[in-house]
Amino acid sequence: MAHVGGLFEKARGLEGQAAKLSTRSTTLPDIIKAALTKKLTSGPLIKQRETALQNFLDVGTQPVRAQQVLPDATKDIFFDPNTVTRLRQQRRNAAFVPLSSANLQLGASFGGIATATDAATRAFQAQVEAAQNQAILARQSAVDAQTLESAELARQVANKPGPSPSTVTTPQVDFKQDLREGLQAWLKGELQGVNFLTIVSTYAPNLSLATITSIYNQTAGRPISQGGFGPPKESASQIQQAFLRGKQGVSSGPVRR
Repeated sequence: MAHVGGLFEKARGLEGQAAKLSTRSTTLPDIIKAALTKKLTSGPLIKQRETALQNFLDVGTQPVRAQQVLPDATKDIFFDPNTVTRLRQQRRNAAFVPLSSANLQLGASFGGIATATDAATRAFQAQVEAAQNQAILARQSAVDAQTLESAELARQVANKPGPSPSTVTTPQVDFKQDLREGLQAWLKGELQGVNFLTIVSTYAPNLSLATITSIYNQTAGRPISQGGFGPPKESASQIQQAFLRGKQGVSSGPVRR
């Protein structure tokens, strides 16, 4: 039985890890977006754009002198208004090129934030689903091992002289007690990232939703003033969905009612 107990302990640990990853996945997009935005807004591209903008604004207010256009001029030559307007426009056109380039680069960079955030989030979600599947397999392995051990014990008893096999009680997994122990570990902070939906999904294959809820209310669901977490924060619809997913062994996608 020690071997089986170790398997159930391993399953609880993997379930806790999967729950922690699942919780992180909800805030990951905002964290990535904030980090990339901060990097861009404090980078050299912003300063380059500010310099180009200031040059563009200044060039229209600077006086137009002959020496700026005719290097060989030895004294000021006054241009007619049309020439001054044309020369200033040429300067503004020249100053607009680096400003336009900087704007395009910034636009492309900020536009790429959504793409990078989406790609990173999908990659992390794949890790979350892998961890959830690993936890499901670990618990199933523990249940299978318990079943095989019980069958082997029954076979040994049947092959030995003594009481009839019908009078021998083979050990079974006490899922209710297993749930109570898991909830106590959760209360102690040993299962980071776990929520009520995780609990419901994990024990759905072996316990009814009413039983899970009842045991939760007796342990972790006690009022906060008594050291518990209080009633579940999730809606009845979310709880039902989590139960169906656990019952059907799926981590995402549609469920059958």
